[in-house]
Formats: sequence, structure tokens, C-alpha cells
Amino acid sequence: MVLNRTLREQVFNRANGDRFRFRNIAIVITDGQSNVNKSGTFPAAILLRNFTDVFVVGVTNQINMTELKV
Repeated sequence: MVLNRTLREQVFNRANGDRFRFRNIAIVITDGQSNVNKSGTFPAAILLRNFTDVFVVGVTNQINMTELKV
């Protein structure tokens, strides 16, 4: 949820060089599972995918594949 808000409000905005004519790309690297606001993980991921292309990389054998695929 925090990542989603940070990307929308701080990273992907015109003041920081965002070009609205082009689709944004986010690369998320995770070492496991969500541990903050677990109930908000899926809605936040879906909202993020609505405005940017998201690529997720899991780097341990502790990853939650269901969360990565959302």
C-alpha cells in the first residue's frame, strides 16, 4: 500500500519528470511476503497495475507466489 501511494504521489508525477503520454514501469524486488497491512496488499497491487506496468522479482524461497502474480 505504501509503495503504491509513493509511486503515484511522489515518483510518477510531472514534477519528477513523469511523461503522461507514456506508460510507467515499476520493478518491485521482494524478499518474501507482505508483512504490513496484509489485507491491503491485493487491492493496492491491482490499483498499481491500473496505472503502470509492474514487474516483480522474488529473490528468496520464502516468496508468496500468489502475491507476486497479482
